[in-house]
Parts: sequence; C-alpha cells; structure tokens
Amino acid sequence: MNANYYVKDFMKLLFSSGYHKDNTGLPGALKESDFTAGMSRTETKFPDNFAEVEDYYFQVSPEFYFFDNSVLRIDTSFRRRMFLSFAAGDIGNFSGDSEIETMTLCPRILLRNSLDIAKNDLILGIDYQRSGDHIVNEFISKSSLFDSSTGIFDLKKKNYGYYIHDEIDIANVHLSGGFRHDRAEFTFRPSIPDRVTIDEDLYTAGINYAVYKKSYIYFSFSKSFRYPLLDEFYSFTNTINTRLIPQASDNYEIGARHYFSDKVYTHINFFRIDTKNEIFFNPVAYTNENLDGKTRRDGIEVSLSAEVNKWLTVKGGYTYLDATVKGGAFRGKDVPNVPKHKAALEVISSLGKGFTIALNGIYIGERPFISDFSNDFSNQTSYVVLNGKITYQWKSLKVFLDINNVMNKEYSEYGVIGGFPIEKAFYPSPKRNFFAGLSVEL
Repeated sequence: MNANYYVKDFMKLLFSSGYHKDNTGLPGALKESDFTAGMSRTETKFPDNFAEVEDYYFQVSPEFYFFDNSVLRIDTSFRRRMFLSFAAGDIGNFSGDSEIETMTLCPRILLRNSLDIAKNDLILGIDYQRSGDHIVNEFISKSSLFDSSTGIFDLKKKNYGYYIHDEIDIANVHLSGGFRHDRAEFTFRPSIPDRVTIDEDLYTAGINYAVYKKSYIYFSFSKSFRYPLLDEFYSFTNTINTRLIPQASDNYEIGARHYFSDKVYTHINFFRIDTKNEIFFNPVAYTNENLDGKTRRDGIEVSLSAEVNKWLTVKGGYTYLDATVKGGAFRGKDVPNVPKHKAALEVISSLGKGFTIALNGIYIGERPFISDFSNDFSNQTSYVVLNGKITYQWKSLKVFLDINNVMNKEYSEYGVIGGFPIEKAFYPSPKRNFFAGLSVEL
C-alpha cells in the first residue's frame, strides 16, 4: 500500500506499508545418486521440510521543498520478519525459529542549482539502521562430525553511514562522483568474541559524453562492499563465525549507446569486477567463509531494442562473462554458478483494445555447480527456456497471465555441491506452469 499527502506547496508526506505471509514446502535438492536409484525429478526424500514466513513493514517519508527545486527527505521505517522452518538432511535435522526486526532513519538533502552553463545536483545524507535477529534452533546430528545441540542466539547490528554525491551537467558532458563512510557494529550472544566493528570507505566516479543527439559514451568506476548478513554469521549447526568480514569490489565499466532513431538503439559495454574476501558457503564445514583469493569477472554485454512499429517491439541481449579466482587455494578456477554465455530475446506485440502479448527466450550456458570452487565436478548443462505473457489493461485495472516454460522443458536452474558424502545435487525447475493475477492503481 502506498499513499501520498500534500501539505500546500512546501511538503509531501509519503507512506507505504506491506504484509506478506506464506507457508512453503521445501523438497530440497535431488542428488545424482537419487536419480541413479530411480527417483524422478518430481519426488523428494524430505516431504516434511517446510518454511513459514510472516513479514510486514511500515515506512514514512516526509519531503520538504525549499529554494525552488531543493528537497529534504527523511525516510523512517520499521520491519519485522518471522521465519519458522524444519529441514531434514544428510547430516541432521534442523528446526529453526527466528525473528528479525529492523529500524532505519535516513535523512538526506538534495540541493539543485541551475546556471547558464551548467546544472548541479548535490546530495548529502546520513543513514542509521538497527537490526536484531533472535534465533532458536535445534540441531539433531546424524553424523559423527557434528554434535546435536540446541542454540539460542541474539545477533544485533548497528549501522552508521554518511555520504556525499554530486552530479554536474556542462553542455554535452555529465560528471558524477561520490564518497561514503560506513561503520557497522555487530554483537553476538553467546559468542567469544561477542562483538565485531567494521569501517568501510566507498568511492564512485563517472563521466558521460553525448556524442550525437541522444547517443553517448561513458566510463565509470566504483569501490563497493557488502557486509555479511546477520544470518550469514550463523550456522544451523549452532556455531557463529565471527571471523567473517565484508567482501569488497572495484568495479570498472566503459560503454556506448547509439540511437539509430528515437525508437531503435544498440548498447555495448565492457566491465571488470575485482572482488576480495568474497563470501561463500563451505559445504564441508557447513558455514559461510571468505575466499582467500581475489575473484575477477571480465565481461562484455551487447543489447538491442527496436520498436519496429506501434504494435511490435523486439529486444535482445548477449553477455560474455569470464569469472575466475586469481589467488589462494582455488587460484585459476572458475567461479561457481557463473555461465560464460547468456542470451535473451523478447518480442512484445500490442494487439489493441488493451491486450498485449509477449514471448521471451532465455539461454544460460554451462557453469560450475554452486560451491564447486575447486572445479572437481563437471559443469551444469546449458538450457533454453521460452516464456509467454498475456496482459489486459483497462484504465487502472491490469489482468495478466504468465505461461512459464512454454515448451515444457526439463532443466535445473540451480545445481549445488553438497550432501554427505558430497556430490552433485539438483533443484529441478518447474515444467510448464501458469501464474495469473490482477492489480489496481487507486
């Protein structure tokens, strides 16, 4: 739910809220040995596995306008997510009950200034977030490698940040740059040590040059990071890995977009992402860890969009991505679950009288199984999937029907290395399936 309320010309109050609840069966993966034993892709060895989720949030964001185009906005929000689950597996059974509460306060100010030769947008902001995760978990071990245990944990995080970002338009040149300092304080109880404090600095810079009408070339650099999530510190064998640290990346990108006309364009970009301390799940230790070597992702993306006429639009794209580990124990190995080749093609047709039909195809190439950093196993096979969508729009009412996997193909989007003993395992994707719904804008 979203609602806006205007207070004359100097203030707007934005409110949003949402509620979600579901009860989902978790059939788990099917191992290669399960298929050898005669199991079908629709069967499961763990029919009692489930997850129940209840999630709701509230957000209030007052906006104050001054100096014509400048804005002060203060985002405040509260979210509570309750998660109950049961999972039986090769090493044991897990019963988990967790409740996460998150509160945020994020004021920021946008200062807009327009001169004869330039336009400037300056953003300054402060972020504060407080999160708490209360976990009650019972682990009944089936393996001599782990002991059965019951764990009651309280994990907390306080996050402080301040930032500045500036964008300048001078004739055909658009310049941008920014800086952010971030600090996170984690506490874990019970645990030794019981607290961790992390500071990070981020940078971003970019230039965009309009070479002809709407066509442009650009270059950008950014230094980014990702803190471990609260539940990534925690293992359901009732241990906490306080040695886990943020992963950090340097991102480089150069590209161009050319408009053959207002309705036909092509885009190409080259990128490199160098990441250190990448967070990954170790299926042997049953916990999240940091890679001891840097990973590098070099790639090229090419896309095309063409509105052929008023009733037909065609979009397509191709990505080549070389993702390798550059040091440490897995030096020279391919990064798991990253295909070298991906492609997509979509055709959208407006049939008139509010009806639209779309057909898209997706190709995903071979890639190592998730968690197979040593590349000891053969790759997951490539696949092509076709999906369709029919939409009817009448004023503010929209009705849609999705037809997924039109050709009824058998494939697995995800494959992992896991189990005990470790082997290849698959999460079979659904064959032909349908999803329908409607939405109304008030």
